[in-house]
Amino acid sequence: MTVATGPRTIYAQRTASMPGEPAAPLHEGAAGFRPQDLRRAACVGSAARMDWVPDHEDSVVPEQMRRICSGCADRLGCLQRAVGTGSEGYWAATTTADRERLAGAGALSIEGADAVQAELRARLTRAEQQDLASALHPPGLGDLKWYRLGCHCSQCRGCNTAQRAQERGRSAKSRPAAAA
Repeated sequence: MTVATGPRTIYAQRTASMPGEPAAPLHEGAAGFRPQDLRRAACVGSAARMDWVPDHEDSVVPEQMRRICSGCADRLGCLQRAVGTGSEGYWAATTTADRERLAGAGALSIEGADAVQAELRARLTRAEQQDLASALHPPGLGDLKWYRLGCHCSQCRGCNTAQRAQERGRSAKSRPAAAA
């Protein structure tokens, strides 16, 4: 029997897929994490509103998040919790992929996490430099005109993408509505 009470449903009997006590608080697990540890985390007191668990993670932790995490005294506990619970998103200045890589190698440490992110940032920097070197225009002056002239740097591609989206929007508005 179930009873719907607004947005929550209360189950009179446990189902096979339910944990023993659904409302039970988190407990200290194999990672040694205690829920109260996050109360002192630097991100909890941060005034900035950030998407710590985005729909799509970048391979590199956003700079503002990295700075907040780097100055956090509870960063190792946060990293351990994220790995121990299989959490997704940005935790302890790492991505989900970083934590899987670290846990798979058995090298769960802040130093290891920083090394992984430094390697990814260096790769990204090299890719950005190659992108700038391939540009047909001076840095920062990419636009749709340059794209049409054959420049396919990220800035010119972005201008082309924006133009196409704008054209699709106009096209959708100008089409007559289908008769019902």
